[in-house]
Amino acid sequence: MVARDTERPLGRAAGTGSRGRTRQRRHHLHDSVLQTLTLIERAAGDEAAVIRLARTQERELRNALQPEGTGDASSFLSDLRALEDEIENDYGVRVELVVVGDCVSDERVTALVAAGREAAINAAGGLGGADIDLRRSGRDNAQPLRARPRFRL
Repeated sequence: MVARDTERPLGRAAGTGSRGRTRQRRHHLHDSVLQTLTLIERAAGDEAAVIRLARTQERELRNALQPEGTGDASSFLSDLRALEDEIENDYGVRVELVVVGDCVSDERVTALVAAGREAAINAAGGLGGADIDLRRSGRDNAQPLRARPRFRL
């Protein structure tokens, strides 16, 4: 039996640096996908639950594939993505988020997202499961956020 030196040179410890972060992200993503597939298998008879699980996994994959440093936790876009998650999970409808531009979250952005939440809840709850378009164009806080139902044909 041959003994091998398993020590790594200084500065190359496991889990450090860019490679370590990438490896951790891949591992988390792999585990997340496997968990979702298991949940989908268990919920195979419940179409709404399967759709909800698939959409949640899709969002998680999209977020994981974004380059590091994007999707700041205190941005308007990140607040809208959280709203998208909330509405889809709570009401079982698909939310299509279309946003042009982003800005730092402040009290105006918080108020805009809160108003968008109310409009999306009204559209989801009062219209019998219609999908919802959340749209906003423009890079400043003055542009409105529109929540519109999109009926399934």
